[in-house]
Amino acid sequence: MSLTRRRVNESLAKTDRFLGGHTPPTRFQLFVARHPSAVGLVAAAPLTLASLVTVLPSDGPAEALVGVAIGAVIGATFGVSAFLERVRQQRLIAQGLYTPPERPRRPRGRR
Repeated sequence: MSLTRRRVNESLAKTDRFLGGHTPPTRFQLFVARHPSAVGLVAAAPLTLASLVTVLPSDGPAEALVGVAIGAVIGATFGVSAFLERVRQQRLIAQGLYTPPERPRRPRGRR
């Protein structure tokens, strides 16, 4: 691991500990960590749709593109934060501070 990456990881872990990151994740945090792409889409879709609906035909396509770009940036931000929550949970498991609950398994075969 490069020195820069190690420093970034250490600084993120230090910030996480400062913000109380040693506590077990809530049910919502577990869901977010399992579905980071869905979180990004759910965050971006309403804002993007609202910006597209409010654009007037006389405004031109540039205004619509700005709304789509802002929605994409916000969706990416939420997706990255959800992914970082997954990394935090993996770090807690590796350090032995948290044991994830067993997910119920679906029965195989016919119903």
